[in-house]
Amino acid sequence: MQKHIAAISVGFAAAFFFFYPISDGDIFWHLAAGREIVRTHAVPYVDPFAFTSRDLPWTDLHWLFQVGMFGMQSLFGLKGVLIANSVLPGLAAGLLFFLYAPAKALFFNACFWIAALFEIRYLAPHRPIMASLLLLAAFICCLELFGRRNKLRYLACLFPLQVLWTNTQPLFMLGPAIVLAWLTAEIAQGYIPYLPSLHKSPGRQAAKRRVLTLAGALILLCLAPLANPYGPKAFKLAFLLFHRTRASPDNLFSLLIDENRSLPALFGTSDAHYAWATVALTALACVSMALAPRGVRLPLAFVAMGMAFLAFRSERNIILYFFSVLPLLSVQLPAAFASLMEWRPTLRRYVGIPALVAMTSLAIYAVAAHAAVSAQIDGSGAVAPFSFPDGSVAYLAAHPVAGNGFNADRHGGYLLWKSYPPRKVFIDTRYALRPDSFLAEYSALLDDPVSFGLACDRYGITYAILPTALVTRYLRLATALLNDPDWRLVYADGTEALFYKSQAAEMAGIAGITRIAGMDLDDTLTIDSRLREIRSSRWGSNRNLREEAAVYLAQFLERMGRKESAEYVYRSMDKGR
Repeated sequence: MQKHIAAISVGFAAAFFFFYPISDGDIFWHLAAGREIVRTHAVPYVDPFAFTSRDLPWTDLHWLFQVGMFGMQSLFGLKGVLIANSVLPGLAAGLLFFLYAPAKALFFNACFWIAALFEIRYLAPHRPIMASLLLLAAFICCLELFGRRNKLRYLACLFPLQVLWTNTQPLFMLGPAIVLAWLTAEIAQGYIPYLPSLHKSPGRQAAKRRVLTLAGALILLCLAPLANPYGPKAFKLAFLLFHRTRASPDNLFSLLIDENRSLPALFGTSDAHYAWATVALTALACVSMALAPRGVRLPLAFVAMGMAFLAFRSERNIILYFFSVLPLLSVQLPAAFASLMEWRPTLRRYVGIPALVAMTSLAIYAVAAHAAVSAQIDGSGAVAPFSFPDGSVAYLAAHPVAGNGFNADRHGGYLLWKSYPPRKVFIDTRYALRPDSFLAEYSALLDDPVSFGLACDRYGITYAILPTALVTRYLRLATALLNDPDWRLVYADGTEALFYKSQAAEMAGIAGITRIAGMDLDDTLTIDSRLREIRSSRWGSNRNLREEAAVYLAQFLERMGRKESAEYVYRSMDKGR
């Protein structure tokens, strides 16, 4: 009973840590794709979303996740997406904890898991990897139960899980990799006799049968991914993504996406704590296995080693590593401490109790800290404040212009969700569809106004939506458009800026639409209007968010060379306090 309560506590803690507003735009193109699949009753084979893709082939292995998330959104709104994003890893954490946490160190292990899960809470984006965490846990569970009970039905469960994984995310090759880890452990068992048996029934013949059974299951699992709408292309996509996440100076796929940074590249950045936490857990696992070699769960060690390699290659895989190394540490830490106790019994008083107090304190801090952050953004809704161009989308809907729009990749999914099918996007974060030449062109457009003008002529671009806060990459282009007479700033609130091509704005006015005038950043009436919008916006009841929005507006004005207007905003903030 105590183990059930501890596992439920860990699962609830994980769900709590991973429940936060959407700040990553990928989920929106997943939702748009799910909506399109439901509407057409067919999966896409070419890209329908970007006007620059020219019907590029699209192997959309996420289709089942997309339909599921769209169903959650249809039933519960975007809150349903948040719930799914927290429940999936919560179930995975609870299941793995229940499988491997020994009864003697239950409380310490629960606190340890809670502290570790808190560390990676922001590495859990609203994406299919949340489903992969649960499927990873389900694979490990089936193999562990097969080992304990020697029943083939547990291996049989792997095949529908593999088909489900294949139609959810290209990480489906982790399924056979986990089985390979178990098979390797079975083979190694014959050469390392002092390791604990993985199964109840000992003996050479029984071990041989288990090896052959797992080998057969592995072969069949490598064929199971063919059960998808794209056939062998699923394998091609999986290995393509693995190749493109390598850290290399010439790999734009990696360079343009921060989460594709290698683990060493994180040191010296604001995300260095992820690298240090990964190194600390790895060191702890190595030391604990060295102290208690007879208690090593070899399959878990092999799985953790594989995930460590993936985490070293790319930041996005750190969460997979945590979910694979924590079960190993759940077994190893108590065994290592027991081994130390045999050597020096007084360690319980001088090490065990302080360690338990420290871990309990960390767990309490983790829950309190996440609760405090949640309170700070209370009232912001299911979407994180300042992350997406909702103001530009509303303005464009009220004052439409003909032609295509340029957008930041991080905004592409949101624009698809809000504006497709009437409007397509220039780019979104589905980089796997794009050749390197297009990614290089996109990167160049942000830095070179001349090439941006040429691209506008080539693609028929008449408006541009740019982020102006949180990321600074687009400020150079925003400044160039602001000072270009061929462009007109029509909307800006500090976090986003919407530019219309002057000719397109004038033609919209001729067509009978309300005249689209430019926004004068030197006009105090215009600035006052923006400040009133901030106070009456959807987060107007939250003072912290109001002040943050005003600061973004002032910083935008400063960066655009409007220092007097920026000072006016700061003075208005002081008066409003």
